[in-house]
Amino acid sequence: MGSTVGGRMAQGTVEGSASTIDIDLEFTPSAVYLMNIDGLATLWWNAAMAPDSGLKAVTDGTISFVTSDGITPILSTVLETDSPGFTIGTETDVQQNGETIHWCAWE
Repeated sequence: MGSTVGGRMAQGTVEGSASTIDIDLEFTPSAVYLMNIDGLATLWWNAAMAPDSGLKAVTDGTISFVTSDGITPILSTVLETDSPGFTIGTETDVQQNGETIHWCAWE
């Protein structure tokens, strides 16, 4: 069974690094899609998946489910200092130092 979402969407571009990357949003996403346009790899995550995971596809046609170094939502409460958003993990096909990552996130 599916769930109802809030309807907001955000998109952007970030350069890969050697460590995790936090993307600050005005909401905690229920779905995130990453596209590494230099390394030609994608990673898809939604709220039905565990944090730090995702479904990865690379140019040779391989599709795999990653269980670490993927995408993690950042939850925020009134007492926390973190902004809502998501973290891009260090999955090596998708997040490479200096490579361009386009992302889309849906509430």
